[in-house]
Amino acid sequence: MIKRSKSEVVFEMFNYIFLAVISGAMIFPILHVAAQSLSSDLAISRGDVGLWPVEFTWSNYAVVLNDTSVWRSFMISVLVTVLGTAINLIATASLAYPLSRTEYNGRKAILMLVLITFIFSAPLIPNYLLIKSLSMLDTVWALMIPGAISAYNLFIMRSFFMNLPNEIIDSAGSTGAESCGLSQASCCRYRNRSWPRWDCSTRLRIGIPTRPLYTISMTESCFRFRFGCVRS
Repeated sequence: MIKRSKSEVVFEMFNYIFLAVISGAMIFPILHVAAQSLSSDLAISRGDVGLWPVEFTWSNYAVVLNDTSVWRSFMISVLVTVLGTAINLIATASLAYPLSRTEYNGRKAILMLVLITFIFSAPLIPNYLLIKSLSMLDTVWALMIPGAISAYNLFIMRSFFMNLPNEIIDSAGSTGAESCGLSQASCCRYRNRSWPRWDCSTRLRIGIPTRPLYTISMTESCFRFRFGCVRS
């Protein structure tokens, strides 16, 4: 058995203590919220709930699960995630491939415009005016189309296309494949490396002002606002 020095033992003990404190800081809030969800409104308003439920009840879950807007929002979230990811992947690949090829004119200017959007994001009001001008207010498309191309994902996918061997492109061209077909085939290979994440943020929420099209995160915010005076 290798004998460890005192400094190594102290360092290891410090790591254990530090990680235990960090783990507790992350676990305790979760336990507190879980305890509140299983406690009565009166116990929560009195501040009696800690890490264990007080006046145990399932009524809070019954209120949420019996609300049809929760299930509708869940389905909207699934739709936005699946369809939005497909739109993001197709649109990003369609722009990333020509930007990676040197034979296309004007690619540097387009790349500079994309870089500007990556550095400077549009504020809330221009986003609202854009969605309104595209007639996408109160539609689920407002959650997908404005963010169809992510500058970050575009640069990653462009780097992937640039690293493709020229032999693949030459062989595809010799078999009659168009650029679109080549980019689609490469995109299928790329999908495991970069899968865009969709988040219905407040910036895009301006295009969905009515509750029937809320996602699950928006509905959760409504519940927080509705019961915030009790559960805060």
